[in-house]
Amino acid sequence: MIRGRRFRPLNNAKVIREPGPMNAGTTIVAFLKDPDGYEIELLSKAF
Repeated sequence: MIRGRRFRPLNNAKVIREPGPMNAGTTIVAFLKDPDGYEIELLSKAF
């Protein structure tokens, strides 16, 4: 995830939650749902 660029998932994954900071701390989190229905959590430290 790069600041200032739009987040684009691949292979028909649906964005459940756009990348953004968690309620506490500086961790960036996003959630996707893949075509099979599995939910995927992406985590990154803030820059």
